[in-house]
This record gives sequence, C-alpha cells and structure tokens, in this order.
Amino acid sequence: MLLTRRRSGSISLFCALLLCISLLIPPSFAQKASASPAGVTPGTLSRITSFGDNPGGLNMYVYEPRNLSANPALLVAVHYCSGNASGMYSGYARDYVTAAEQYGYVIIFPESTHREYSNCFDVWSPQALTRGGGSDPVSIMSMVSWAKSNYNIDSSRIYAMGASSGAMMTNVLLASYPDVFAAGTAFMGVPATCFATGSATNFWNSQCSTGQISKTAQQWGDAARAIYPGYSGSYPRMQVWHGTEDTTLHYNNFAEEIKQWTNLHGVSSTPVLSDSPQPSWTRTRYGSNSAQPPVEAISVQGVGHYIPQSGMVAYSIAFLGLNSSGGTATVPAAPLNLTATAGNASVMLNWSASSGATSYIVKRAVTSGGPYTTVATGVTATSYTNTGLTNGTTYYYVVSASNSAGESANSNQASATPTSSTQVQAPAAPTGLTATAGNAQVALSWNASSGATSYTVKRAATSGGPYTDVATGITATSYTNTDLTNGTTYYYVVSASNAAGQSANSSQASAVPTGGGSSGPTGTLIAQYKLNNGNATDNQIYATFNIKNTGTSVVSLNSLKLRYYFTKDGNASLNFYKDYAQIGASNVNGTIVSTNGTNADSYLELSFSAAAGSIAPGGQTGEIQIRIAKSDWSNFNENNDYSFDGTKTSFVDWNKVTLYQDDTLVWGIEP
Repeated sequence: MLLTRRRSGSISLFCALLLCISLLIPPSFAQKASASPAGVTPGTLSRITSFGDNPGGLNMYVYEPRNLSANPALLVAVHYCSGNASGMYSGYARDYVTAAEQYGYVIIFPESTHREYSNCFDVWSPQALTRGGGSDPVSIMSMVSWAKSNYNIDSSRIYAMGASSGAMMTNVLLASYPDVFAAGTAFMGVPATCFATGSATNFWNSQCSTGQISKTAQQWGDAARAIYPGYSGSYPRMQVWHGTEDTTLHYNNFAEEIKQWTNLHGVSSTPVLSDSPQPSWTRTRYGSNSAQPPVEAISVQGVGHYIPQSGMVAYSIAFLGLNSSGGTATVPAAPLNLTATAGNASVMLNWSASSGATSYIVKRAVTSGGPYTTVATGVTATSYTNTGLTNGTTYYYVVSASNSAGESANSNQASATPTSSTQVQAPAAPTGLTATAGNAQVALSWNASSGATSYTVKRAATSGGPYTDVATGITATSYTNTDLTNGTTYYYVVSASNAAGQSANSSQASAVPTGGGSSGPTGTLIAQYKLNNGNATDNQIYATFNIKNTGTSVVSLNSLKLRYYFTKDGNASLNFYKDYAQIGASNVNGTIVSTNGTNADSYLELSFSAAAGSIAPGGQTGEIQIRIAKSDWSNFNENNDYSFDGTKTSFVDWNKVTLYQDDTLVWGIEP
C-alpha cells in the first residue's frame, strides 16, 4: 500500500509540473498539434491543387512557417502583372515571408493564369466588381476559406497586400469583403472600381492607369459600397503607398485612393498627422494618430513603379498588425541603444527595436534627467527626427515602447545640441565616377556630393597617381577631357569643394580613347534607360528600358537583343525578373552572361519572342521593367556598374546599354 501511494503521488506531482510548464508557454507560440495540410511543407512555398470554387482559374500557393502560431494570422499576398507566386515570394513579399517565421502567420500567394492579360488579376470586369460575382476575387476567397479550414486562423487577423495589379486587387478585396479582412496594404495601386471597363475581356483602363480619373471622396466611396450593396458594417483599415514618379499607374491615383478609403471610414481627408519616417517619404494619417489609424498613406519622392523597396515592408507589417502572434500581449521591454545626432534646428534619434512593441513614444527634456515632455506618439520606426528646435540649445531624449498591454520603461537618455547649417563642413568625396572613352577624349560622370559648390578633375598616366589637376571650378557632375592620345590609358579621380575646403578624392575610373567615336554606332534604333529605384546598395538591381525606331522601316523585335552591364558583387547565382513590359512580359526573355569589361563582369541580355511583334517607324516598345537579384538576397553595389546611373529617373538615350540587330551592334558602347 505504501508503494502504491508513493507511485500515485509521483504521478500527481509530474502532472502538476506539466501543467505549470504549459501555463508558462504563451498560447500564441504553442506548436500546432495537427500535421500540416496535405502537400504543404513548412518553410517552403507549397502549391495547393484543390481549394474550392475557382471561377478565375487561379493557382494557389501557401507558405506555412516552421514556427506556426497556434492561432495564426493570415496574409494574402497578390503579385503584379506579368508576375507569379514564386516571383512574389522571393521578391516584393520576401520580407513578409521572413517575418512569418518570427510571428507565426500563414501567407497565401494567389497566382494569375491569365496570360492573355499579361497575368494581371481581374479588377476590371463586372463579375470581379460584384461581391460573389465570380472571377478572381471569388477564387481568392476560396483560398481564404481553405486556409481557415486547414489552420486555426484568427478570423480577426486576416489581411491582404499587393503590388501593382496586386495592389489593385487588394483595394477590390477589401471593398468586396469588408467583413473578412481586417486591413490591407496597397503598393502602387488604384481605387477599387477605377480599372472598370464594363467588359470581361477588355482588361486595361488607360484613363485610370494614366491618372485621368478624378472623383470626389463621396463618389469613390459610393463606387466601393456598390460592390457590396446593403453592407452597413465597418471597413478594413487601409495603408497605401505610391512613388511620385510612377508612370505605369500614375501617382494621381494615390490621392484618389485616399479619398475612397477616408470616405468609407467616414473620416476627414485632411490628415491628422504628416511626418517623414524616412528620407524622401511623406506619411499622412487620417482619422487617428495611432500606429494603426483607419487610413495611412506614404508618398515616396523620386521613385517610380518599383515598390516596396528595402525597409518599407516593416512599416506595412506594423500597420497591419502582423508583428504579434495573437494571444495575451505583455508590456515590451524598454528600447536600447538610443542615440541622438544634431542637425540644423533638428535632432535625429535612432534606437534598437523592442520585442513585442507596436509603436514607440519619444520624450524630450531641456535638463538632464527630465522632466520629459512627449513630442511624438505612435512612431512605428526605430528612428525619429525632431524638428523646429533652437540651435545652440541642448535637448535630452528618452524613448519608450508600447503595445496593447501598456508602455515600457524609458530607454537610456541621449542628448544633442542642434547647430546652424551655416557652419559649413567640407563635402564628402564624390561617388559613382565613370569614364567613357571616345575619339581622343574621355567623358566623365559622377554623383553629386551634398554641400559641394564645385568639383576638381584630376588625371594620371598610371593607376593610383600621382594625379594632376586638369579642370577646376566645375559646377556640373560631368566633364569631357579632350585632346587625348588614342590608345593611351588615362586614370581619373574627382574631388568636391566648398568654402570649408576640398574633399578626399573619389574612387578611380579609367578609359582608353580610341578612334571609333564617343557615342557608338549611329542609326535608326535607340536604346533608352531610366532608373526607378535610386538605392544603389540594396539587394536588387532595377532598370527600365525603351527601344525607339527613328527610321522608316518596320523592325521585328525578335531580331533585337539588348544588354545591360553590371558587376555581380560576389559569387552567388543571379536571378532575372521581368516585372512589366508593354509588349507583354511573357514575350521578353532574359539571360545573364559573364563578361570581362570595365566596371562590368556580367551583363543581362534581353531578347524577344516572335509574339512581341515589331516596332513601326517612329514607334517604340514602351516600358520594359526588369530586376536582378542574388540567390542569397545579399546586397549589390551598383555605384561603379557600367550601365548604372542613379540620376536617370526619366528616359534618356543611353549609350551604356547596347543594342544588337541580327547580332550586329547598332547602338551603344560596349565596356
């Protein structure tokens, strides 16, 4: 009997310990008890072949994270025209995939099969613009239902995001199914119904794409409400992004989206907040100054049809609410490593992220140790610039983190004393110097140095110098050195100057003048280039091309090849993506080839199928948008790439891109 009682007590104690341990584990991080759905491998993009009603004929892919939450959120990630699920997974949505492993949510990747419509999603037909009317939205909702049936999805945390065509679909989904989605992020989109053509087969609304459709907020709101007539509930929160130089889906559509979603939420279209969380970004919030307002809009200066870019997805994740794992929240820890950097009447703050934080509060004092006054709330980034300050005054800052459970303790204190920008400092060395050989001349080009008032060009006959000044007081960012000897190698550097002095030299560039001319072949075919992403050190190369026919004869596109030269910066294999082509992305092929040229160890060669058609006399191909990325998604440094120029944000005739007709060079200069 004694032995039996001791055994019973041991079992009871063991069970009690198990219960205590289970209570210590947050339910949001508990492992899913059941196995993954058939055909799904955690941590990989998996195709689902049977998911219910599919009037749009779409393909479905799902990403189940290895660290799946017990009650996960669901994100629908919708690709762009000419795209596919795999390209979205490894490209624009990559940061969402990475975050899914941290926060445990599931991602659905719908894939268009409409090759006749450049793989765009249907946002134009009467069927797509009617709740339950058929076409792609119904197919996507079948995917959502499949996910809810196969995972313990938190129905209050279902979200959508998309880029370009996917952003247009995000607008349509949230307007059509406001009772399903909690929030959405639309990168480069248009208002719901803007692309309507009244036809199932006429898929492109040029008036909308060129930003010629303008309505009142009430008209846009009524158009969205007509998709789901009779609905009287609240609408999902919406975050919209757009580049100011977007010509594919014109920037005017950004303001029209704001009108529509503020009207649907019944809030003023006058922002309650306007700030710049990152340089060149203007963020406005409507209806609330919280981290998750009814409507948030972010305009990106100088950028075209190429977002999201590096760092943007983190703001989307915070806005949507994906940066939590459900369950009961705990107060975040105080932020660490706060630093303060003085500027002209401003102080820039940076700090380390706090786990579980959804926003941050910035506080300021004029004496060390406080008392502190709050200067900003709802900050979702880990940086903030406090403006409108008095130069010469020392300011003391702390930052706290917050979420639904409360506010953390303050961070360490950091201080800075703003100073006037009239205290000039010598400029930084110019970057991006390139040298292009011509006939007895070399054309130099470089990036502007902030604060520079002039530049000095220096030349040497041997690599590394010594250098001799050949031109001073240059105010442009280009210079052509003439009267040179063909066949001789010349080495150049450039320095920047202002009232405070002269910078260090730039990196060296060299060229060998030849008698073959400075502009390459001249003829009737011209290759144009522009850049829509000015970040030369992120993990993707972006370029947009246009081929013009200035002659009098028709030119077949499948007789042409175009080459863009770059350095691969490492040993990782390279992948090519075609984001958009007016002639049809399916008609554009890309091959990456190794080469050995100045500032170029590789080139991308574009070729065209017979289905691409031809270029009429005086005609052009229209935009061809491409990306290149490494298999390990490490960064490039494009500053010295032969074909790259970060200043070319509008089309220019570009002789550093070469064009071939029947394998004969007809435009440009090879490196």
